[in-house]
Amino acid sequence: MSLHPRLFPTLLVFLLFCACAPAGGGLESLPAEGDLKALELARSIYQRNRDLPTLALRGEVNYSRGTERWYFRFELVGRRPDAFLFTILDPMGTPAYRILADGSRIKALDYRQRIYYQGAGGERPLEAFLPLPLSSSEFLSLLAGILPEEPVSARGESGLSPEDRAGYLSYRSGDPNDPGPWFLRLTGGPGFRPEDKPVLTELSRGSRRDPEFSARYDKWGKHPREDIGELVDFPEELQAVWNGRSRILVKAVYTEIRLGFTAPESVFRLERPEGFSAREL
Repeated sequence: MSLHPRLFPTLLVFLLFCACAPAGGGLESLPAEGDLKALELARSIYQRNRDLPTLALRGEVNYSRGTERWYFRFELVGRRPDAFLFTILDPMGTPAYRILADGSRIKALDYRQRIYYQGAGGERPLEAFLPLPLSSSEFLSLLAGILPEEPVSARGESGLSPEDRAGYLSYRSGDPNDPGPWFLRLTGGPGFRPEDKPVLTELSRGSRRDPEFSARYDKWGKHPREDIGELVDFPEELQAVWNGRSRILVKAVYTEIRLGFTAPESVFRLERPEGFSAREL
């Protein structure tokens, strides 16, 4: 996959200019006796923060695909499940590139070329601009450490007793198109029960030894949710890898996090500024 052919050279040149460079199978039946604990635990991880309405992040990204290397700072405002405004910042901290997705449409502003793009959002609307194989909802779930699919069957792989520091389990989802299985690594609780709220540290899909996709959350912190007035666990770092013809690696560090706020509708609008030419995707 690649950037839109009209946008890839512009965005790549911009990122380099910023010195912001070099640096399977079907569903299983419900679990047999002995797997109910793993299923309960997997579903508790799935439910955690699923009701999060909004998130705002600032941070830094290191991105590589094949021999390409990018570094940039970003801002994101997201409204779950699939609306977000993603901004790439220049070295002075002003917007250089901005992408809006709302589940059905996608728009973008290239501030350097003064071009306004718009078009219908497909199954993976981000692919028109960002070389990431994700839908809008998957993008927001990945950033927030939320499991993308609901477990319908699960089993403990190892280390699910109170004396273990890390626990592993696998699960399959209720989506018939999900190749699965998914693998989870959990840590952080006195035991491995939902009420202990163990923390998700690794998520992968496919072969455990050679996954087609994996995500790692090396750092979590307690952050306030404004809508419920409570502190919740939220990731502060993310590393995601897609193994394929061109291996994609994304490392993100969040420097500012805001959760559960009321976002005005105007945040999720992106109109053509005066002096910008318009192009259809």
